[in-house]
Amino acid sequence: MVIVEYIDETFEGPSILPKDPYDRALARFWAKFLDDKVAAMINTFFHKGEEQEKGKEEVCEMLKVLDNELNDKKFFVGGKLGFADMAANFVGLWLRSLRKRLWNCISEK
Repeated sequence: MVIVEYIDETFEGPSILPKDPYDRALARFWAKFLDDKVAAMINTFFHKGEEQEKGKEEVCEMLKVLDNELNDKKFFVGGKLGFADMAANFVGLWLRSLRKRLWNCISEK
């Protein structure tokens, strides 16, 4: 995400970060939150036993937080695709692979 932010600041074109300072901070918060969850997703997919179970719990909690935050919104901040949404792409990418391991968490909804 640091590289994405660098590209956004260096090259001309529409910015992926909002102009409003509060919204920029919010976008960075969600990107950091999601980035911090990568290890849990890896543990769920590539490990067994206690590490896998801990990863499952953390991923389920992350999904609940994201579901609560997004609710009926299409994007994290503002009305268009942005920085936090780009960070969230990995969730969709891995979720299909993880669905059998996370079935209880996903089927609760």
